[in-house]
Amino acid sequence: MRSIVRPLVAVSLLAGLTAAPQAVAAPVEFSFAGRGFGHGVGMSQYGAYGAALAGWGEARIIRHYYPGTTLGRTTPAQRRVRVLLQERRLRTSMVATRAVLARPATGPALALPAGPLRVTREADRAVITDRMGRAHALAMPVRLISRAPLAVGGIRYRGAVEVHPESTRRVDVVNDVPLEGYLRGVVPREVPASWARRAAAAVRAQAIVARSYAVSSRRQGAHFELHADTRSQVYGGLDAEDPRAGAAVAATAGRVVQREGAVVTTYFFSTSGGRTESAAVVWGVPAVHLVSRPDPFDRVSPYHRWPEPVRIRGDALAEGLGLDAAVTDIRVLERARSPRVVRVRITTADGATATVSGARLQAAAGLRSTWFSVRRSRP
Repeated sequence: MRSIVRPLVAVSLLAGLTAAPQAVAAPVEFSFAGRGFGHGVGMSQYGAYGAALAGWGEARIIRHYYPGTTLGRTTPAQRRVRVLLQERRLRTSMVATRAVLARPATGPALALPAGPLRVTREADRAVITDRMGRAHALAMPVRLISRAPLAVGGIRYRGAVEVHPESTRRVDVVNDVPLEGYLRGVVPREVPASWARRAAAAVRAQAIVARSYAVSSRRQGAHFELHADTRSQVYGGLDAEDPRAGAAVAATAGRVVQREGAVVTTYFFSTSGGRTESAAVVWGVPAVHLVSRPDPFDRVSPYHRWPEPVRIRGDALAEGLGLDAAVTDIRVLERARSPRVVRVRITTADGATATVSGARLQAAAGLRSTWFSVRRSRP
């Protein structure tokens, strides 16, 4: 906004002159142009899609993004997963289309009729109220099994559902499911199943990578191993399944990415912008299979280059960074090989400076990745 300075006016009836107000400087605005979407480590999903369109198979795609790896097979111990569906709930609800067998931690199993089930907690027991209004107190954890998928929170899941004590009066709800059934609810949430029509190898690569990530990233010593959201992989249960993605899961059944006989952690993300980045740069954790790789096929992504710059005012940026005064200048100090931004120097209106990571600036400005350039202007 332009400031307006009023001229001085002499008024004979006044003892003095009225001073003109000071001009107020317009706030600084920053414009970010960039590439990519996501953390940049491992397989670029759009890069895999572009490679499949160019005729690459899933094995070649995986070798490219995870160098030094081979494809192996899951072991029997790796073929089930336990996924946290709901956490720290005072109560939860389920719907069974067929009769349910409830197996408590101690005591005999209990047959429950089909229909809605409401679960609350009393001390160390889960109180399950059936459709007839009858309440059953069972020692936790309680395992619920049915011949038809159980619906939790309106979403149907394969396998068994378990109710575990979490904290006082609260419960966790966990899905114990075969790994391949789990993947059927993951793959179509991570990539469009429609890709299978023109680039089926990309969907098969995603199935292998998702299987490897599930096996390698399990929590140890807890009543669940994986989350159902982006803390692990997005899992939508039976209602998320798509036959095209299911075909990719079936075609790659049991196949995982390995190095020296062990399943490796296969990070993946949407769009690289033309080159992936190493885990050592992004997270400070070196891994020989997670290094910076050229990614020319990624250009098929709508975010290979951002369609428009991201603009943010210096005061809003300061709020996002937790600084006391508006940001007035940003200088890139270090770039990685990709070249994502590693460190920047921030200057604020009070003359203070601070060095922050590219990831922290990305989060504060709401950017798609750390591959960016920045310009300063006044709106």
